[in-house]
Amino acid sequence: MIKINKKEVSEEYLVQKASTLTGLQQELKVAVDYLSVINYLAVNKDSFATSYFIENGSLNNLIDSLENLDKALEQLSCDLCPDM
Repeated sequence: MIKINKKEVSEEYLVQKASTLTGLQQELKVAVDYLSVINYLAVNKDSFATSYFIENGSLNNLIDSLENLDKALEQLSCDLCPDM
């Protein structure tokens, strides 16, 4: 039996946390895709597309997404290993 903070952890709890991790992984993949696009635009010196990407808020959305991922991963870590 697995315990967290001396409390038994159910299989359902672990499945829920695994599901959370899967969702966060998908969000991270989207962020990596955004960064790949930015890199491609920079390498190809596409100033129009780069400016559009920044001006339409996509860069801010990426930053917000990464900040949310950071918070969610920290919370998940605390849920699974509260002493760390």
